[in-house]
Amino acid sequence: MRMMEADNYTDPSQRSDGPFAPQKRRLRTRTPSDAEGLGEHQRPRRPVSNRTTTQSNRAPLGLPEGTARIFGVHGTEQHACPYYRAWESRCHWSVPLSPAAPLPRRGPRVGRLLILGDSLDAQLFAAVACNLYAHRGPDLQLEFEATWENGIAALKKRCDSLNRCHYTSATLRVHSANQARVPFRTMHLCQDSRVECLRKLNFDPATDVVATGLDALHGAAHGARGMFVRRVMNATVAAIEARKDARRVLDLVPNQRLIWREATAQHFPALGGHWLHGFMLRTNIEQLDQRCAHHPLAEMIRHAHWNPAAEPLVRAAGVPVLRTWMASAKAWYAHTDHGDCTHFCQPGLLDGWAAQLLEMVSALVAQHRIEGEYA
Repeated sequence: MRMMEADNYTDPSQRSDGPFAPQKRRLRTRTPSDAEGLGEHQRPRRPVSNRTTTQSNRAPLGLPEGTARIFGVHGTEQHACPYYRAWESRCHWSVPLSPAAPLPRRGPRVGRLLILGDSLDAQLFAAVACNLYAHRGPDLQLEFEATWENGIAALKKRCDSLNRCHYTSATLRVHSANQARVPFRTMHLCQDSRVECLRKLNFDPATDVVATGLDALHGAAHGARGMFVRRVMNATVAAIEARKDARRVLDLVPNQRLIWREATAQHFPALGGHWLHGFMLRTNIEQLDQRCAHHPLAEMIRHAHWNPAAEPLVRAAGVPVLRTWMASAKAWYAHTDHGDCTHFCQPGLLDGWAAQLLEMVSALVAQHRIEGEYA
């Protein structure tokens, strides 16, 4: 089909539980060396301002408070942007959401942005595409192609009879007289193994930038033995798997061509919001509890083991990190619900991340002078 974290939250619990603490009810005292293993989103810090930064008692920027959420992903109309999938774009809010963020300043432009990985990366692709869609006009025209899937059993209630229910592969081409404000000529989504995606897309490190996230929620969380013990995530196993995944990516993509996305938070009933029951098959989703769980932020931090393990490797390689965990941890009410406490309503939380990603691509191209067009 074709158409023309950084955060200022500082919680006392951060001083009592390191990311690799044994899973016990009794808290232990953190030693100075514990801080070395923490990710940026878990260290006490000065306030840092960006679209996903909030005060600890407020919703993530770009979202209303939780009380503004009208439950139900089964609305009668989809959002106006045709690049969203129907299952993610039928949430209703009682107040208007923030308008799309402005495009980056004029600057260098890379040939292609490749967004690879899991379903959260696919949601990020849709958010970036719809950010650009909001700015379309005579000076910015878009051409979109996707392999649309309809009739998926687990998405039947969310999509009803609507077309454009789902896709895992898509391309957005940018045609503009003011192209330098969009830091790429084409953007591709491939929701598959990264090795296979790079092969299918003929990755060219001279002209391409890759954005991908930690393969935790769909991959390592349920592909590794012993990940959950008595309904609690095993911090040691999680850290091992997170480092493995980061190393795999760093071996596949040159550091100067990579943007890393933090793993996002989930809000299932278990401690830390984790999904405990193996791969979430499409036949399971509609049978789960309908509302997502509101966990205390201190609890979410204590049981967030993915990013603190992977991030030191990524940062040591000089790879920029798209902050997503803290804002997602606070946005328990922004999931698509109906048993899905992993993915988020579109538009909404991901709008800020989409704007940040565009800025990061522009900065990366300018810094490393990737082959392309320059303003």
